Amino acid sequence: MITKYIKMVKPFDVVIIFPLIVLSFLPTVIFAVQQTNNNNVYAVISINGEEVDRFLLTGNEEHRLITYYPAPGKYNIV
Repeated sequence: MITKYIKMVKPFDVVIIFPLIVLSFLPTVIFAVQQTNNNNVYAVISINGEEVDRFLLTGNEEHRLITYYPAPGKYNIV
């Protein structure tokens, strides 16, 4: 049964399909390398596109509440 499908495959098909399969894993490799190089992860708070605060996310700090005022009469507690 499988020999029927093997007879349908031409040699140039393998030349095209094999590199495409290898290239499909390229994004996974790039993101894995990128994460190992950058150990510091930051949370960025921005209001209207302007960066207001930046916090290093370590998981070892105490919780704290910060209030931001993006517009008069409005506030956000983070």
